[in-house]
Amino acid sequence: MIRRIFVALVVAFLGLTPAFAQTEAAVAAARQLYLDGDYAAALAVLIPAAGAGNAQAQNIVGAAYQSGTGGLPVDAQKALQYFGLSAAQNFPSAHHNLGVLYEHGMQGLTPDLQTARAFYEQSVQIGWLGSYSNLASMLRDGIGGPADEPRAVALLEQGLAQGDPSSIHALAYMYHDGVAVPVDLVRARDLYRQAADAGIAYAMNDYGLMLENAEGGLPDLPGAMAQYRNAMAHGEAYGGINAAWLIFNHIADYPDQVEGLALCYWARDHATGDDVAVYGASCDSVAAGYSKTEVEQATRRSVTF
Repeated sequence: MIRRIFVALVVAFLGLTPAFAQTEAAVAAARQLYLDGDYAAALAVLIPAAGAGNAQAQNIVGAAYQSGTGGLPVDAQKALQYFGLSAAQNFPSAHHNLGVLYEHGMQGLTPDLQTARAFYEQSVQIGWLGSYSNLASMLRDGIGGPADEPRAVALLEQGLAQGDPSSIHALAYMYHDGVAVPVDLVRARDLYRQAADAGIAYAMNDYGLMLENAEGGLPDLPGAMAQYRNAMAHGEAYGGINAAWLIFNHIADYPDQVEGLALCYWARDHATGDDVAVYGASCDSVAAGYSKTEVEQATRRSVTF
């Protein structure tokens, strides 16, 4: 499926007038504090700056109310208010953040997919790349309005041309599965590689699967293992389960089967939701063929990335 980009604090700054230079310098410093996790110190600057009309501060304060960060309560109406004030000044990511709120909803806000799509449209119109794949998924699947597969593909191609990792990954998925485009495994493999190189953890996993299964090119087990471990380094449990099963399925290349079980346990311990039980059952089914000593070794073994 197309993965969607959630709230992202903008990195670039808008053009400034000298009168606001001092405020902007303070906001820039506070923004960095926020990114570094010093929320209280950051918000002590950002909340007054937002009240004074600084668009970037408004955007960050909106995100803080959305997540309940820095001692602020989770407050959907406050998040909407601050994002809306920022969007009214065409701050690049504010329209996107409103789209995310309306698409997924939160405590105190029911999802409104039509409104979400409209905000993503506005975000794309002002050139915010973070919204390209979000809007494309809604266009592709007819969410929040009529389906428009050709425009979805065109939008992702535009994102690809501008180096947007999420657009690249979304296109890779579509070419792999033949969604709105003909199946093209060679192109899918190259696009997954680009997205993985850009740091998207789930793309690392997808690219690893293509390398392991010889899709779109020759098999490359060491390359696949490297991609799975890179995904693990980003905290992605599915990287661990795929690394484990690569070892289980290729005993001649990976004779240390205890390592496979250790990776399986790592995946189970880092999984979320339904995957916890699924991965646990997978590990248990394999462990049944191991000795008690081997299982104990696997549970104690340190997993490296």
